[in-house]
Amino acid sequence: MKLLLSILIIYLSLFMPEPTHIAEPNREPFGTEQKYEYYDTTGGTPLVLDNNPFVGIGQVFMIGTTGENEDHKATKIKVYLQKVNSPGDVTITLYEASPSIGEAIGTGTIAEGDISEGGWVECIINSSKILVKDEFYAFGITCPGADASNYVTVGISDNGYIGEFCKGMTVTTVGGWVLDTSDDLLFEIWGKKSKLQTATPTHIGEPTH
Repeated sequence: MKLLLSILIIYLSLFMPEPTHIAEPNREPFGTEQKYEYYDTTGGTPLVLDNNPFVGIGQVFMIGTTGENEDHKATKIKVYLQKVNSPGDVTITLYEASPSIGEAIGTGTIAEGDISEGGWVECIINSSKILVKDEFYAFGITCPGADASNYVTVGISDNGYIGEFCKGMTVTTVGGWVLDTSDDLLFEIWGKKSKLQTATPTHIGEPTH
């Protein structure tokens, strides 16, 4: 009896497969970088960002309004900037915005030397957050070194991007973000598509036939 039990244990250890291991699902960006949400219609007087009174200028947007409505990871944000003298570097911060401006989920810096006399400038965004279709987000532009003689202007349009919940916004030294119902920033959100990836089940030690 003991001999039969020993043989059975040896057989099982040699020929039975190991349990299947399945990796936890994760969301990874893939494919070619493409333009998602955007608003690039001209027609407004640029806003001056000189820290008096505005210390920040930004925009609320909703995935799927003008671009492809799908989950993606933001890789860069383009805005229309012009510099006057030497304002220093510009920072762009990406925020959650459902139902209001909330947690910062990404950030990037535009070097002063990359800002010309007026044109589109891209800012590489460092973020691991997936932007979800039909959800609201926002970005804010700040220039800490700006003053009355050294500043940047931000391109806007008064032609209307979308309804009252997706509008340009400003923040002053005396308050938080305030929606502006008359103007919207010129912007482009670029990113890579996101898909749910699950590792293929693997078997270690397939049974011998």
